[in-house]
Amino acid sequence: MRKADFNQEEYWRNLIEMSLTRLFILYILSDGPSYGYALKDKVALFSRGLCTPSEGGLYPALGSMVRAGLLAVQPRLVRDHRRKVYYITPKAKEAFTVGIKVWRQVVPLLEEIYRKRKGFRRVKIT
Repeated sequence: MRKADFNQEEYWRNLIEMSLTRLFILYILSDGPSYGYALKDKVALFSRGLCTPSEGGLYPALGSMVRAGLLAVQPRLVRDHRRKVYYITPKAKEAFTVGIKVWRQVVPLLEEIYRKRKGFRRVKIT
């Protein structure tokens, strides 16, 4: 296992991506069903590149959301390819609401930390 490098932006982006990708999937699927590969592109586009899930990260996330009852999956033929098409379930709305509630608490706190930079006054944040 690779040692985490806390001084690299990539480390922190990966942490954000692991959390927000699931929230963005729920939001995107609230507009209608989609298959995995298209979801990957939609998440990247929606998040303006902040979350660019790999297939190795996306499909386990989708699987855990299916097992949790947030998503339903149905095999379909899409452009002559067999795809697993994902749909949100009624349970997904509650999960999305809770996720948004938590992130809405985090964002103002991060803004406050950024403004104050308590304990890190010599660090220039751009």
